[in-house]
Amino acid sequence: VPTLEMIGSMLQAMGYQAVPFESATALALARRGQVFHALVLDLAMPDVDGFELIYQLADTRPVEPVIIISSLSNTIKQAAGLVCESLDIPVLGVLSKPFSADELAFFLAPHTRAVAASRG
Repeated sequence: VPTLEMIGSMLQAMGYQAVPFESATALALARRGQVFHALVLDLAMPDVDGFELIYQLADTRPVEPVIIISSLSNTIKQAAGLVCESLDIPVLGVLSKPFSADELAFFLAPHTRAVAASRG
């Protein structure tokens, strides 16, 4: 859970309202009642692997854009991105762990501006 806490702290320091989920099941339950602006998706989770979660996300609409994070190989991260795109899940970026707040902000900032502009 240290990565989860670190990402939550990074996002809050950037001014985002971050909602950490310790499992894919907890995320699925939360998504029944609300839509998030974006999801930071770790490919290694305690209850399912990231690919299984990607398929779960694709079964629900609307699908939030994702930032894929992992310490797995670049090939696996790129494969996850391709699977997302094939399922019409927007991919804002792919990050290798560990990463900095600046790297995370690089992928979130354009999306945040687009969401704000769409609200007028």
